[in-house]
Amino acid sequence: MSEVEKVNETDITVLDVPSIDELSRITIVQLPKINERIEQLYAIVEQRTSEAMTLECTEENKKYIKGLRSEFNKEKALLIKQYKEALDKITAPLNQTQEKFNRCIECYKKADADFKKKIAVIEDDQKEDKRLTVTEYFEEYAQSKDIDFLTFEDLGINVTLSSSVASLKKQISAFLERVVADLKMIATQEDEDEILVEYKKSLDASNAITTVKERKKRVEEEKARKEKEAERRARAKAAEKAVMQAVEEQEQISDELPFPEVEAGYIPQETPAELLDAPVVQSPSIPLKEYPATFSARVPATSQDEALDKFRVLKPKLIKFLESEGFYYGKQ
Repeated sequence: MSEVEKVNETDITVLDVPSIDELSRITIVQLPKINERIEQLYAIVEQRTSEAMTLECTEENKKYIKGLRSEFNKEKALLIKQYKEALDKITAPLNQTQEKFNRCIECYKKADADFKKKIAVIEDDQKEDKRLTVTEYFEEYAQSKDIDFLTFEDLGINVTLSSSVASLKKQISAFLERVVADLKMIATQEDEDEILVEYKKSLDASNAITTVKERKKRVEEEKARKEKEAERRARAKAAEKAVMQAVEEQEQISDELPFPEVEAGYIPQETPAELLDAPVVQSPSIPLKEYPATFSARVPATSQDEALDKFRVLKPKLIKFLESEGFYYGKQ
């Protein structure tokens, strides 16, 4: 039989007795004696100091009172010294007992740490055996369901000493059956492949479907935005081309029959305002013909589109004015 096995409850009780007796000797025997002696000293000191404080200090007894004060201070210092010495005598055995007590507790701590380490070795082996058993069960179950993208760690199952193999297998089968159901549901979706990629990341079918739908929505919105922008640019380019073509046509007509304004050195003559009130009446003996004419104009604006808009607003008024003056607008 080992030394550890020989220790029993009776041995522990006997070991505690000396410590209890020693503490009792300090607290019950020595301390009351000091308390009693201090009570006696207090009666004497209180009487002497009270009587001394009834004295009045005069020129005649000042020297006596000074001597009495010095004597009291010496007695006070001596009393403090004796009190500290008495406390040291009391606490010395207590300190020794405390040291012995701490050594006993340290022995228990060392034994506890040793036992804990030895127990942990056994329990770790037991948990590892249990883990190997349920891991093998997981691999066989997953293979039977054609699930090849999961590991046992993905399940998040905690193998403890208190958990039974049966309960762990039940958790594994429930988890894998849920995955099977998720895969069947994903297979019915339009974007099965993309959803499956997301599902393998989170093992959350609802979240995977939502993620793919939102991503496709963002892609479609970006595509529509680009198409709209391309149409806007095409319209702007076509409008610019039409304007440039119109300008070229006007310039071509101006080259054939230019206005005097475009001729070098031309100075327009001032026309009286009253001559503009009515068109000039040609002689009926001379037949009238129509001649094409054009002119250039510059429109102040911040952009070409704005200039065209302003010209479109002015165009009907300009045509009306020309017709009121006897001119004809447009090609014949």
